[in-house]
Amino acid sequence: MSEKSKRGRPRDGTVDSAILSGALDLFIEGGLENVSYEQIAQRSGVSRSAIYRRWVSRPQLLAAAIDFHARTTQEQLPDWHSMDFQNRLGWFILHMPRLVMSPFFRRLTGELLASSGGQSDLNFLFHETIERRQKLAFGRLMQAAIMEELVEKSVPTDLIYDMVFGALIARTISNPNGAKEDDARRYLVGLLATLGLRA
Repeated sequence: MSEKSKRGRPRDGTVDSAILSGALDLFIEGGLENVSYEQIAQRSGVSRSAIYRRWVSRPQLLAAAIDFHARTTQEQLPDWHSMDFQNRLGWFILHMPRLVMSPFFRRLTGELLASSGGQSDLNFLFHETIERRQKLAFGRLMQAAIMEELVEKSVPTDLIYDMVFGALIARTISNPNGAKEDDARRYLVGLLATLGLRA
């Protein structure tokens, strides 16, 4: 057998994208345990065998779908070491409202709020696609604020993040039709200013 035939045909990126985006949609709608390969095949317009050839289990497919979402829809995180406090603050003010107003975020948080007591699968999806990354960015912002003595070293960063993020989400949810990204950004600037983090 030749080396070429061992390798087989190159994988079709459009098929991968269709499977991963369809799977992520279904995981949000039904949770990991309630989604079958048959449903994913129907949603993505491919055969079940095409999915099995790529991902042999639903957890593996979920991990790939999360990675796909991060690579295709989110801005790359910057090199924090090269940024002072004002630049980190500017990055955060630009990107957090954009995230909160995105259709993916609004849909996922809507499903979470609609589920009684929350679902572990949805909570996991929220953490892996959104929360971990945003907490990292906010943590780097607070790190610079502490270094420049704008806030106390003992400040509870996680608590402040929860307050800012929760207030921003509540603001956009309370005005779902009229909320705009610029409005959310102005509100975020005001929230941060009350903490002494002024742009």
